[in-house]
Amino acid sequence: MSSGSIDSMVRSWREELPDLDADAMASFALVHRLSALVRKEVDVLMSDHGLSTGEFDVLSALRRAGKPFEMRPAEIASAVMLSPSGMTHRLDLLETAGLIERLVDPSNRRTAPARLSKAGQKLVETLVRSHAELLTGLLGEIKPAERRQLDLLLSKISTTVFETAHSRTQTILRSPTTAPELSSAKCA
Repeated sequence: MSSGSIDSMVRSWREELPDLDADAMASFALVHRLSALVRKEVDVLMSDHGLSTGEFDVLSALRRAGKPFEMRPAEIASAVMLSPSGMTHRLDLLETAGLIERLVDPSNRRTAPARLSKAGQKLVETLVRSHAELLTGLLGEIKPAERRQLDLLLSKISTTVFETAHSRTQTILRSPTTAPELSSAKCA
């Protein structure tokens, strides 16, 4: 959706429902479009190096952890916002590619720490630099002061969205269940 089509959407809503404040819709449409475009560019960069963006996220988390570039799967999952089962699969792929090593924990493979291999460390350090260059380039002519202002505004929006979602989740968790008691259900 181009900014022209977003403007057109807002104009259309103003014509159809003059009392509707569609400005927030336009703002979030821009954020959504920007996110999709950036994600596509990052995906291409990672794909050119044989990785998915999710795999890059795991390698980045391990590298950011500092020496010995090692974390437990649950810690990595938390850092990249992924379920533990999804993390196991991602770690399997990265281990097969020789980019991480799994330390041995015979009792539970899902708790055994993962460590960047030398090849993984070299690749992620190259990619994180390319990633930063790509994102800097995508900012175009935005001046540092403008970027700081943008960061502040996006952070405010992010906080509001997080708090709204968290509040809704808490309300749902506190609401009484309406499901019938199992003991009163008839068995077939």
